[in-house]
Amino acid sequence: MVFESLVADLLNKFIGEYVENLDSSQLNIGIWGGDVVLRDLKLKETCLDSLDLPIRTIYGHLGKLVLKIPWKNLYSGSVEASIDSLFLLVVPTQDITYDPEKEEKNKQTAKQNEISRIENIKLFEQQKNKLDQDKVKDSFVEKLATQIIRNVQINIKSIHIRYEDRVTFPNSPFSFGCTLYDLTSHSTDLNWNRFIDKGQDPLAMIYKIISMEGYAVYWNSKGSLFTEQSKDTYNDSFRNGIPNKDILPDGYEYLFGPINAKAKMKMNPKPELDGSDFTIPKYAISIDMESLNIKISKIQYQHLIMAAESLDRFTKAMPFRKYRPLLKEYKGHYKEWWKFAYRCVVEEDVRRIFKNWDWNHIHSHRKLVKEYRILYKQKLESKKPSAITLNRLSDLENTLDVMNIILTRQRVENEVEREGKIQEEIRKVESERGWFSFWRAKNSDEEEKKKKKTRENGRANV
Repeated sequence: MVFESLVADLLNKFIGEYVENLDSSQLNIGIWGGDVVLRDLKLKETCLDSLDLPIRTIYGHLGKLVLKIPWKNLYSGSVEASIDSLFLLVVPTQDITYDPEKEEKNKQTAKQNEISRIENIKLFEQQKNKLDQDKVKDSFVEKLATQIIRNVQINIKSIHIRYEDRVTFPNSPFSFGCTLYDLTSHSTDLNWNRFIDKGQDPLAMIYKIISMEGYAVYWNSKGSLFTEQSKDTYNDSFRNGIPNKDILPDGYEYLFGPINAKAKMKMNPKPELDGSDFTIPKYAISIDMESLNIKISKIQYQHLIMAAESLDRFTKAMPFRKYRPLLKEYKGHYKEWWKFAYRCVVEEDVRRIFKNWDWNHIHSHRKLVKEYRILYKQKLESKKPSAITLNRLSDLENTLDVMNIILTRQRVENEVEREGKIQEEIRKVESERGWFSFWRAKNSDEEEKKKKKTRENGRANV
């Protein structure tokens, strides 16, 4: 159950960050049964926020995710993972009407993702340090991880990610994206025949064949946009835009590809123990590519340069979106645009600085940080924190910024760890005192018995 719980926790954290309305209980049941099948998943609008770009996903679809784990035969069986029909439609944030409620929700989601990322890095470093201190060569866990990598089978099919821009060139909108028809990876023997290793030799070379079909990058400087169509037709449009060996879709201007290739990879799991004195490389990859096509037209190059500049402008404009009027033209609306410029300067520069140095604001902020420190300490010290404590912590995290949350957590964790060590020392001293008192009392009783016996013997002789 240890491995099942670990995998369930990792998948819930990883998939839950990108997928809406994920049923964690069903996912756990599937993991413990060894067969996870998730269909028709809707991806979150914030699934690409980690790129820190002024873009937003307006449509995300994952047709099927399959994960097969042979728990009863994990060491000699094969772990199979497959993804089918992953479609993403992305647009600039400037092309989306500002919704305060939705923006606040996305902001809080991004904040929690950033906190989780930092906490995971801290946890990884702690585990790494612990492993460095207690490292044992060829441990069971290390062998098991190597064996899973040796036998893992991957199948990815029908990937299409597309960006559409109607803001940079309002009279000439463009789109670009990347596609992948099929990608498979499976294990082989020395002669490159499909093979499942039973784990007789943990130092044996790992052989993989990776096949790729229909990988391409396109830039359409003209043509219809998906956003002009009904959402019901999105999946068909995405699927019809993926090239393969037999079909090249019409209306697509390719910068790169389509590429069909096959790679043979040899991986040395233990280069420090194979006796070759590192003459055998860790990875050796041989790629056989049918053809490589790279081309770019003048209009594509111009659009590419302008798109890069517009993304830079959109990034700078992100903090001011909430003040921006719902207008697409400047002519005839000069008053609204001057008000917009005035509000940006006053709200983001003048009033923000005055607010940060206001004593009432400082006092309120310190009060919130202190309350968060107390509640977070209660959470760490309690095996099952109350719902009231957790809800209040969530409210405080919505108000405080990432830096204050992380610093406060670190301070509390250090404090709890220090107090734990002190309590451990106290228990150790009390234990030693208890044994000493018991030993002293026992010896005192024996001495008293000896003295009493001596007195009795003396009386008897008299």
